[in-house]
Parts: sequence; C-alpha cells; structure tokens
Amino acid sequence: MFYPEIKGLNSVRQLSEEGKILEALQVIIELEKGNNLSLKELLSYKLVKANLLRLSGNFLAAIELAKEIFQEFQKLGDLVSSFDTLLIQAYSYVITVNITQSEDLITQAEDLFKLIKETLSIDFRERESLFVRIKALIHGFKGEIQQALELNKRAYELAKDIGNKALISRSLNNIASTFYQMKEYDKAIMYAKKAFKVKNNRYLAAVLGTLIEIYVDKGDIKEARVYLDQLREHTEKFDFPNAQYYRSFKAFVLKSSLRARDRIEAEDIYKEIAMDNKLLSETRIYAIIDLCDLYLTELRITNDLEIINEIKPYIQELLNIAEKQQLHLYLAETHLLQAKLSLLTLDLKEAKGFLTQAQKKAEKYGLKRLAMKISVEHDELLRQTKNWENLKKSEVSISERMELSGLNEQMKNMLKRHAIEVPDISKEDPVMLLILTEGGNLLFSKKFIDDFSFEDDILGGFLTTMNYIISEVFSEGLDRAVFGQYTLLMMPLQPFIVCYIFKGASYYAFSKIKNFLDSIQNDNFIWQSLQNFFQKSKSIQLDEIPSFDLLIKKIFIEK
Repeated sequence: MFYPEIKGLNSVRQLSEEGKILEALQVIIELEKGNNLSLKELLSYKLVKANLLRLSGNFLAAIELAKEIFQEFQKLGDLVSSFDTLLIQAYSYVITVNITQSEDLITQAEDLFKLIKETLSIDFRERESLFVRIKALIHGFKGEIQQALELNKRAYELAKDIGNKALISRSLNNIASTFYQMKEYDKAIMYAKKAFKVKNNRYLAAVLGTLIEIYVDKGDIKEARVYLDQLREHTEKFDFPNAQYYRSFKAFVLKSSLRARDRIEAEDIYKEIAMDNKLLSETRIYAIIDLCDLYLTELRITNDLEIINEIKPYIQELLNIAEKQQLHLYLAETHLLQAKLSLLTLDLKEAKGFLTQAQKKAEKYGLKRLAMKISVEHDELLRQTKNWENLKKSEVSISERMELSGLNEQMKNMLKRHAIEVPDISKEDPVMLLILTEGGNLLFSKKFIDDFSFEDDILGGFLTTMNYIISEVFSEGLDRAVFGQYTLLMMPLQPFIVCYIFKGASYYAFSKIKNFLDSIQNDNFIWQSLQNFFQKSKSIQLDEIPSFDLLIKKIFIEK
C-alpha cells in the first residue's frame, strides 16, 4: 500500500518499515528531483511523500499534497491511487479532529471502495484495515467508544489475515487505547502487551508509551519504569518520532512521584520540550498540559494566584501550536481550560467568553460530546453567576475555587484523554424567536407559547434595553444571557441578529438556531425577502413569506 512498483521505492519502503520515517522522507524528496520522470512516476513519488508526511505528523502538508494529486489521479482514472489519497486526507483530518471533513472524505472513500471491489480483482485488505481504523478514530472522537472498539477489532482481523506486522501492532495498540479510554485497564494492558510482542519498529515506541501511561494511571510506577527503560533503548536506535519522545515519558513518570526533586526534574524537562518548536506538535502539547498540571498542583498547595501568570504563556503557546496545526480538539479544550482559570480570578465575563469560543470550535468540527459538556457548564455558570459574584466578597481559598470551577476535572480530562462523560440533556422549551437589526431595532417576533407576553416576568423591559444587551453581551464575544427563568441565545447574520428565547438547557437550542441561520441563508427566496423587509425598514410579515413560517415550525416546534 502506498508503494507502487516504481524505481527507488523499495529503499523508501524498507526505511519506513524500520520506523525511519524522516530518512524515508528525505529519500523520496531526492527521487522527486529526478530527470525525465514520467507522470506516473512523479505522481507515485508524491503519493508516497504524502503518506510519509502523514506518518511524520505533518498532517497539514499531507492533506495539501494529497488533495493536489487526487485530482490528477482522477483525471487518469486511477481508482486505487485516488482511494489512497482520500485515506491520507481522512486520516490527517481526523487526527487534527476535523471530524466533519473526515466523515465527508470517508463517505467518498466508501463509494470508491465499492466501485473498486466491483471492477478490480486485487487484494484490498491492507487498505481496508486503514480505512476501518480511520472510521474507528472518528467514532472515538465523537465519544462512540463501543463502535470504535468494534471497528478497531475488525482492523486487527484484517491486518492479521495479511500478516502485516505494522498494521497488527498499530491495530492492537488502538484496541488497548480504546480500553484505556473506557478505564478498563486490565484489558488495555493485555492488548498493549500483545502489540509489544509483535516487535514492529515503526509502532513499538507508541506501544511502549501506551503501556507507560496505563501503568502510571494505575499507580504501578515500578512496572512503568520497566517499559520506560525499553523505550529509552528503542529511541536510541530509531528516529520515530524523535529523541525527545523518551524524555517526555521520563518526565511523565517523574511527575507521578511524591518527591520534590523528581517533580522539579519533570518540570525542567517539560519546559525544554514545550518551547522546542522543532519537535512534533503532539509531543509539545502533552508536555505543556503536564507542565500546567504541575503548576496547578503548586497553586492548590500555596494559594498563590501569581502562579496563574506563570501558566498563561504556556497556555498561549499551546493555543499557538493548536492554531498553526489546526488541532481543533486542543483548541476547544484549551479555551475550556482558560474559562476555568478565569473563574479562579473571578473574572466571570472572561470565563463566559472562553466558554463561547470553546463551544463554537467543538460544534464546528463535529466534537458533539465535548460541545454538550461545554454547553452544560456554560448553563451552570449562568445559573450560578450570583454565587460566583458573592465569592468576591468572601475569603474562599484557591483550592476551593478550583473545586467549584471544575478545573481539577478539566485537567484530568486533558491529561488522561478518557471518553468525555456528559449528563443527559433535555430539549429546551421554545418561548420566542426575534430578528433584529444590528442596531437593535425589532424586525420580527414569533411567540411559541400563547400565554407569554413581554409584560411577563423579568423580560418586561427586554425590548427597551435591547441596545444595552447587544453592546454589553454580544459585543463582548458572548452569545447568551439569562433573564430570570429564561435564556436568551443570540447569533449574528449580517445585517441581522437572531435571538432565541427559551427555558431549559441550551445545547439543542444552540443547534436549532445554527440550523435556522444556515437554512435561511441557503434559501434564496427567504433570504431575499428578509433583505427587502430590512431595506424598507418594515416588520417581517409571515403571510408574505409562507415558507419562512414553515421553516420556523420545522426547526423550533416539530419534535
């Protein structure tokens, strides 16, 4: 797979199988420079290069190159190579946690896979194993752990059928990681040890890392050190992924110690790794998260808020890495972490802003369970605003604030990468939909309950203070506010602002208003009609846009 019968590729394959990915990449770069290359040779080299970029962790470059050559392979009618480029893209997108894009590509690949099996007689099990593993990753990131487990087992069976040691090792390690996510440590260890016995150089470091993580999490540091020693020996021989890979796990083991000198050594290693921009993004990210955890442990003990200022540059570096590499899960999780830290300093407006950013990221890239978790936490903060305001007048310790903010829980999630647990969320009760100009003038309103009026409850003065609400809430990057028993959710759609008033949880309300905005933009008649009402400064009349009324009912009322 990814290695056509083209001159010079045998050495590249050999290096790759030995785990020497960077060396393999250099060879293929030199082959690309050859004279008088045929189109088939050049495209084959580029396909191998795209895959090596994927294996080296340079996912954005892998995506761009795979996109480019996909078009060329399509023109040539090369179905198999087209399928390969789709797999490279889908894998790279899922690792950067752009679930929506990855699912689209997997759907394309699935259609192509069926066509290839109908028209060509080739052994496709190796490709199918990777294809199934990508689907498992998608389900895993969506929190559908059982489906991910079954798919990883299927990938393992395919790999075993063809006797591919690299795929066998990777598949077994994925099964181990899935059980680790499920907190079933004994099963995780069993599968990780099976992967270890395969002794595949390309994935052995990853397998050893999995075993170290599990044993540290179990509190068995002695056993973790056994595998740490083996990791040191392995990384001295191979360049996967880099020399600092061992040091990051050494720091991880040291950090679990109760001895001050071990934790200080761990901190020094993490600082070195965190700021070394030559290292793999994932290695640096894990180092920063662990470093932040060390600082927060110190904060919990000392109650010294100055420690937060020491943490902030590392959090910014984490955001910089995640933004540059488009690692969307880490962006959303880090914004959530920022929200928790803002609560420690009792900056509620800042905390709400970070929660808004976090949910938008999670929603945009298909991280459903994380989006649900963030939405629940945002709702809870809005309900508890007065209690948090009262803390400013009290002498609650920092450790108590950390507990109240859920900061400890957030760090556990980021450190251990277990499946996100969210409570059951009921759908909201719709109250009213409003469309306003950006200046706050009301163009449209629709009540969803007959006995509701603006004279009721705290919303009585809502319209008269609309400009204030928009400037104080919306302009601060926030998207919601609470008025007594009601929640107001706002989203912009130039030249309008759409406001949805409801009672209950906001998660499904958020999805509804997003769907509403997308739908009216995609319906030319509705969108042009709304623009006409706006330009004439007239209130929107439903009897003049019957399809608009039907759309509102479909999205906000129908079950």
